[in-house]
Amino acid sequence: MCDSCNRSWGDKVVHGAIGLAKNILHIEQVDDATRRARLAQCASCDDLKRYHPLPKGADVSLLDTCAACGCIVREKVKLENEQCPKGKW
Repeated sequence: MCDSCNRSWGDKVVHGAIGLAKNILHIEQVDDATRRARLAQCASCDDLKRYHPLPKGADVSLLDTCAACGCIVREKVKLENEQCPKGKW
């Protein structure tokens, strides 16, 4: 299980803000192939919380979150030090 899953709500907000800042500044990012592979795993996961009516397996949208950890999936998959709470990547 990832560290962010065991955090309090306030700690999750701080962790998420740091992750977004790293993405904006392009710090600690994975390569495109890794990012695409992670997104593909998330797109077919039952824990993907979608904010649009697309079917399982469709592309992950900007605001889709992980029901297991609460992270914004499209942002989390870009960071090299993040991991799937289900151990899929």
